[in-house]
Amino acid sequence: MDPNDPAGPILFTSHGLSWCFLDDPPPRLHISTVDRRHVIWLETSGVRTWSPQDPTPPEDALLTLKMWVRRHRHLVERTWITKVMIPSGWLRAEYVEGDGDVLVSMYSDTPNWLGVVVPHEDFMTSIEGNQDISVDPITAELVLGARLPDDEQQRLDLAELLWGC
Repeated sequence: MDPNDPAGPILFTSHGLSWCFLDDPPPRLHISTVDRRHVIWLETSGVRTWSPQDPTPPEDALLTLKMWVRRHRHLVERTWITKVMIPSGWLRAEYVEGDGDVLVSMYSDTPNWLGVVVPHEDFMTSIEGNQDISVDPITAELVLGARLPDDEQQRLDLAELLWGC
């Protein structure tokens, strides 16, 4: 695979720059030009951020991109989850024995590991173990009650769960 191939769709093109995720991304939400010349970090330790890395793109291109990301951030985050985190094994959800909570881990097995606890008090369905929990790789949702019919499941938006706090 060509190291300059994007790991998913081109997210946005403006001012002659195409922005995407690369096929060997670091475990941290970002967007990059296909030629790897410019990188914008969109999270720091699980917190939403906007942090251009040097060299920065021209100011007009940077401002246009910032407005686009502001409007479409949820799309970028969900695409990152479905196209990068899940295929890389960087997203896990597991039942916490004893507490009954669910632990959602991002960037599993990397130095950037972070965990978010979903307290059992927030569940609207019964969870008895890992068999009742799944991650939907298409919709980027945490599914509680995974063995239940769709209309009895509780679905939580992973982008909001991970970065919306």
